Amino acid sequence: MGDYLDVLRSPAGRLMVVSGVARLSWGIEGLALLFHVEDAADSFAAAGLAVGALGVTSAIFAPLRGALVDLHGGTAMLSLGLLAGALTAAIAITPAAGPEALSYIVLAGLTGVVAPPFTAWTRTGLARNLSGDRLRRAYTIDNVFEESAFVAGPLVAGLVIALATPGAALVLAAGLATFGGLALTRSPGAREWAPPRRGVVEGSRTGLNRALAVAFVALAGMGAGVGFVEVAVAAFAEGEGSEGSAGLILAGLSAGGILGALVYGARPWRGSTARQYAVLLGLLGAGLALLALPESVLAMVALAGLAGLAFTPVFIANSLLVEELSPGRPSTVAFTWVSTAMNAGVAVGAAAGGGLVDARGTDPAFLAAGAVVLASAAFALALEPPFGRARMS
Repeated sequence: MGDYLDVLRSPAGRLMVVSGVARLSWGIEGLALLFHVEDAADSFAAAGLAVGALGVTSAIFAPLRGALVDLHGGTAMLSLGLLAGALTAAIAITPAAGPEALSYIVLAGLTGVVAPPFTAWTRTGLARNLSGDRLRRAYTIDNVFEESAFVAGPLVAGLVIALATPGAALVLAAGLATFGGLALTRSPGAREWAPPRRGVVEGSRTGLNRALAVAFVALAGMGAGVGFVEVAVAAFAEGEGSEGSAGLILAGLSAGGILGALVYGARPWRGSTARQYAVLLGLLGAGLALLALPESVLAMVALAGLAGLAFTPVFIANSLLVEELSPGRPSTVAFTWVSTAMNAGVAVGAAAGGGLVDARGTDPAFLAAGAVVLASAAFALALEPPFGRARMS
């Protein structure tokens, strides 16, 4: 833990703390948007469309936002933070209008278009200033912060909704997004760690090359597995007569991920990062397949936690691969592909998982989740040299 504390006390730690607070807005926004639109339009269908519009546009436009930040630096990042904050606040004060509350769907979609790339900005800055084991530990801490934001965010949103209104929770999310845009580009400590402004992204305006494309396709496969699991967990909880237990099961997955990340980042591991990436994907796939075994919520939480031990380390290894495989220093746009790949995979997995659960039940869905992530692990082996540079970390 001492090594982690050293990183947290450094300028890198201050950067990650600021970014972590800003990313709390993402964890708050989804639940707040869902309940705000449902209250205003009296329609869960409209609420689902609004949340879906936010997620889809955020994923699709992530590389474009990253490219803008690479080209224009802090000016683009600040503008995105201010725009995202303004649009999120606008949802809170705009009345429902049009079929299926179209006003909310449009505003939510626009908010996704301008969602600030807090994670990509932070990890590009870390890669610019750190290397070796210190960079691995920094990525570990940052992944723990991000995972914690998605655990704490819904809890904060629920508390604000209970004490005030969903609109108040949206305003809080707007404030955090604005804070992030300002703090990451205007505070002296964070500005020193800003990613470099680039006239042209080295190698490609997309930030991708063949090896990075392989890494992100494998990550999309992991996302598909997660999509299967989210649907199957909800169905399992409903079958157990306790829909609320779905959140507990998924929290077990996140808790396991945080623990696994701290262990993975604390020590050097033998072999190339590419091999570690494939092994971690394989372990996660096996763990997700085991979720077909439990017959009680308690057992499911325990096995979800076990599977989660490999979950967050996959993202750490992926970040290290972006740093290793990018020509020169990694660009912001390269890190934004993490969001696009993961979200696209989750969407596909959730859609396929819903049909499979309806037709066959939850066990085949969990097995399918494991199978697709195991297939991604096999695909990731293509990253071994000559694609990946062997790095004994």
